[in-house]
Amino acid sequence: MRIISLVPSITELLVDLGLEDQLIAVTKYCVHPEYIRSKKENIGGTKTLDIDLIRSLNADLIIANKEENQKDQIEKLMKSEHIWLTDIRSIEDNWDFIMETGKRCNCTEEANSLVAKAKTEWEDIQNIFQYKTALYFIWRKPYMTIGKNTFIHNVLSKIGFISVSEHLEGNYPEISTDWIADQNIDFILLSSEPYAFKEKHKSEFAQFNASAKIKLIDGEMCSWYGSRMLKAPEYFRTLAKTF
Repeated sequence: MRIISLVPSITELLVDLGLEDQLIAVTKYCVHPEYIRSKKENIGGTKTLDIDLIRSLNADLIIANKEENQKDQIEKLMKSEHIWLTDIRSIEDNWDFIMETGKRCNCTEEANSLVAKAKTEWEDIQNIFQYKTALYFIWRKPYMTIGKNTFIHNVLSKIGFISVSEHLEGNYPEISTDWIADQNIDFILLSSEPYAFKEKHKSEFAQFNASAKIKLIDGEMCSWYGSRMLKAPEYFRTLAKTF
């Protein structure tokens, strides 16, 4: 089977399920495992795909995602390619996605085993952050947070954060510094991706809301569905000790 992954977290999952040999092409943002981009055909960015190159590779299956990839590019590929367009908004969606990957790619046993292990780990960290209020940032200037219908929101809620932005419209709404100042927030969470927030940004956000504690958080652990969700619980356990 010849498989192309259009999403970094899906690439990681395919490798973890033992499908590396079947994986023929990945995006330039597929950084896990580190070596994968040097071993596979590079088909551009998640939102800037090389359509002609993808078509030339004669894949049996191309796995895309509704949020990560551009609608117009996926529609072009659908005219001639076998596209599986995923839409993963929750932890439960993720377990279903992994098991479906197992069925489609003939690795059901590996997929089911991964899900069983991950579910056990996630049961152990339910509400580990004890219902603290949080404002999660994905971007700076404009300042962008998360809406309720996102995978990140679901992950945060599972581990016990109450997102103060959950009532805002859109998946990734822009917010003003005045709005930030008006919120009752225990923690402001600065993600490592897609904007790479650093230690130096903490002082900037501290000016917006004096009562909130500013913390950096690994965006991959919050937004990467697939097998990354097996690795995330240990990260959150360690992170909770610093809060």
